Amino acid sequence: MVSIRQTREGGQRQLAMVLTVGPHDCPEWASEDMDNLRRFDWNVALGRLFIATWGILANAMSTYIFVRRSTSSSFNSLLILLTIADGLFLASSLMTVCLQFFSLGFILDQLLVIIFPYFVHPCRVTSLTCSTYATVAIAIERYLGIYHPLQHNTERNRKRWPVTTFVIAVAVNLPRFIEVKLSKMEHGYQVVPSDLRKNEAYSLY
Repeated sequence: MVSIRQTREGGQRQLAMVLTVGPHDCPEWASEDMDNLRRFDWNVALGRLFIATWGILANAMSTYIFVRRSTSSSFNSLLILLTIADGLFLASSLMTVCLQFFSLGFILDQLLVIIFPYFVHPCRVTSLTCSTYATVAIAIERYLGIYHPLQHNTERNRKRWPVTTFVIAVAVNLPRFIEVKLSKMEHGYQVVPSDLRKNEAYSLY
């Protein structure tokens, strides 16, 4: 509610606009607005489904091309790790979208719910972290490869870069595997936050 009050300051009258919000001032959603919101969510879900599907196919083709390349270097190994991480992130996001917006039948829906806490959720977060770290590692590797080519281009470095990047990404996201858990319902299971996820100190992490 907006009210206008008159005040005097320095001998002059001034108008002040005061905004007060009461417990019943918030408007209620009309049925038409709710239908528009559901339609918007449905269109976003279809868009995510389309982008994720094409992204998985593109990353699979890129991984195949990088693996078949004759050159063997740390740069090529990091590119393979990057495409695999992106593909896993898109695949886990695709399963999340299916779980949220689509019904694949009771058996498949319950299967997605069961594997969500132990595979889908940790894989999505870990693969996103791995993709980010791989991008940073590629930048650092290119810098070292250009400015220190003799010390950098070795067989040991070719294996060390992707393995180190992957291990760090998994180690950072180990708590993700116990963030959510399954709860038994009358008909099937549902995913609920674990005690760790509700911890205030962990929220800062």
